Amino acid sequence: MEAVGANNFDSQAYYDAALNYKVDMEGFLEWTFSETRRYLMEHVMVYKWSAEAEDLVKASDWLPVVK
Repeated sequence: MEAVGANNFDSQAYYDAALNYKVDMEGFLEWTFSETRRYLMEHVMVYKWSAEAEDLVKASDWLPVVK
């Protein structure tokens, strides 16, 4: 919406924004999208709830997503 304005935001504007969106998580380039790559994630991490910590804690290392 920043590039086209709220009134002009459509599927093309969303696609254009997605092409430029990238997130790096702990050294893994994740959550990317391109003209040929139509999925966001290549790795996942499992978390579990810890009553002691009263928060989510890591239950695994980074795991590759099967393509």
